[in-house]
This record gives sequence, C-alpha cells and structure tokens, in this order.
Amino acid sequence: MTEKKRNPFKLGDFRGIHPDVIAALDAQHIKNADQLLNAGRTRQQRASLAKATGIPEDAILELVKLADLARLPGVKGIRARLYYDAGVDSGRQWRRAGSQKPSGNGKKPHEHSHRMRCRVLRQRIRCFYDKNKLP
Repeated sequence: MTEKKRNPFKLGDFRGIHPDVIAALDAQHIKNADQLLNAGRTRQQRASLAKATGIPEDAILELVKLADLARLPGVKGIRARLYYDAGVDSGRQWRRAGSQKPSGNGKKPHEHSHRMRCRVLRQRIRCFYDKNKLP
C-alpha cells in the first residue's frame, strides 16, 4: 500500500502571522510548514534562523508550533490557530490528551483516544473563549 502524499502547507495561510514574517522566511527559502519544521526543529536552529531573518525567536517558535499542528489530519491554518490559542501547541500534546486506556467500556482504543482528545479540546477551547469574552 502506498503512503498518501500530502501537499505542503503554505506559511502565509496561517492566521495571525504578519506578512513581513512570511517575506523574511521566504527570503531564506522557507515557504511551507515542512521546510519550517526542518529549519526550526531545535532551539539552536531557531536561534540561527532568528538571527538570519531578524524575526524574534518567540515568533519563530509560534510558527513552528503551528506548523507542527498543521501536520495533524484535518488541521490547517484556521484550526491550527484555534488549537494553539486554546493551549494545544504540538501534535504530541494532542496525541497525549487521548493516550489514557479505555475504562472497560468495550470501545476500541483508537475510538476512546479520539473521543478523549475531542473532549479535552472542546474543554480547552471553551475555557479560552470564556476568558476572552467581549464585553
């Protein structure tokens, strides 16, 4: 069985990222999420990328986290931003939320994990919006 090829996600499609940041990364030949993940995987790589582009390290870290979330199935620009703002900042954290064993309810482990992740995510998003309500 052949593995499904996915199209690289463009950095400019993430919500809330300033166009100057995208242009600075483009000048370093970083145009999509996969390239950013490869270029900013470690703290040292992010520091050298920040020095080369003039972008603050925390902005690069935010973009790397968004790029990591965008690797999840069904998660792209808008949903990655929502998850990040709700406190889910990596695919590993998303998977860990559903890693608990089922409580003998007869469900398959992957069904339980998916339900648990969705429940945790809904709770985090609800808390985020409760804290940031408009007057």
